[in-house]
Amino acid sequence: MFWNRIIDRKSLGNRLFGSVFYKFVSGTVGYAVAHKPYSLEAIQAKTLRKTRDNESRDNELSQENELGFLEKLSLMMTKKLNEQVNNYSQQGKYQQAIPFAGRALVIREKLLGDEHPLVAKSLNTMAELYRQMGESVRAEPRYRRALYLWKKTLGEEHPSFATSLNNLASLYVSTGEYARAKPRYRQALEIRRKTLGEEHPDVAVSLNNLAELYRRMGEYVCAEPLYRRALDIWQTALGEEHPLVATSLNNLASLYVSMGDYVRAEPLYRRALDLWKKTLGEEHPDFAKSLNNLAWLYCKMGEYVRAEPLLKRALDILKTTLGEEHPDFAKRLNNLAWLYHQMGEYARAEPLYRRALDIQKNILGEEHPEVVVSLNNLVELYRLMGESARADSLFKRALDIRKKTLEDEGLHYSFLDNLERAFQTRSSGQFFVMERPLRA
Repeated sequence: MFWNRIIDRKSLGNRLFGSVFYKFVSGTVGYAVAHKPYSLEAIQAKTLRKTRDNESRDNELSQENELGFLEKLSLMMTKKLNEQVNNYSQQGKYQQAIPFAGRALVIREKLLGDEHPLVAKSLNTMAELYRQMGESVRAEPRYRRALYLWKKTLGEEHPSFATSLNNLASLYVSTGEYARAKPRYRQALEIRRKTLGEEHPDVAVSLNNLAELYRRMGEYVCAEPLYRRALDIWQTALGEEHPLVATSLNNLASLYVSMGDYVRAEPLYRRALDLWKKTLGEEHPDFAKSLNNLAWLYCKMGEYVRAEPLLKRALDILKTTLGEEHPDFAKRLNNLAWLYHQMGEYARAEPLYRRALDIQKNILGEEHPEVVVSLNNLVELYRLMGESARADSLFKRALDIRKKTLEDEGLHYSFLDNLERAFQTRSSGQFFVMERPLRA
């Protein structure tokens, strides 16, 4: 079959497919994505960033007072534009959000100049949108430009510069470029320790993200103490019953699953589930994610009967809260299909895979990495069903998308080498969409 979405890319084949194929993915809940509904970033924005936002707001108000009426009116228009960005992003309609984010950026550049913190914020917003769309080649220069502006306007010791480093590092993690992510995560951590103190929740975010990087690299001994330290900070700063504590418990559980230590993982997943239920309610998307992760554990243990009702419940929650045309709903459809796939119930798996594929094409576009994931889920299903012609057709389509993506990124690996690697690895088995790590 295919392989993990994020793996060490030592071969050409891994470089071709490493960023798109999900192995019942051992991710963790809640990268604080720019504008995601019902997610932890609303809590993070309020809890983790209040001080820095107040400082930024004071600076912005000071500079706005120097502007004329029309200029102030134009800046108010950018706030409305960003509200539209939020609305579309909450629906998973990132492509529709781009023009509004672009207009806000242009207005800020014209009124405030090319080198202003608000311009950096707009660049970061656009980078996040492109990252959500799977277009890392467009996201990276915007992240880099935002990083440069925060460095120039606020300095290298400012928390916003640390956040920008973190965002760029997280992009590199999503593309499997761990060597580029690691020093940026480390630098962000040191800045936060120095400016915010060892016990600040933002320091816990950096510790968590660095731990997740080590987990993905298979360096579990390095990851565990960082996860535990992040958990301790959040428990002390935010209390024992906070959604971020639930996130931290979930992340530590995912580490133990990666280590094959299911006995230690299950109580942590269950504790995280209970906390999300208590703090956010049973109809919240993050509660659905927690159900999803516990189901993943049961699948790893081969207990598919225990996993099925959890996946169905998660799907129902997202259907109600996000709607049936949201990318997250498509992921859960994919997960339930994968479960039936593993149980040999191919007739139940196929329509779910196809529905997930249709949603992803409509919302994310024909060439998004998640479209490739769904295509290859169907490839493996049809192969097992003995429908070779349908499998080969979809496999070629998936391969063409990835080849084009690499060419767009300026990479020119041998197509035949990649194809050979793909067929060598396609029999390995499982992929299941989990949640990504917490990000500042």
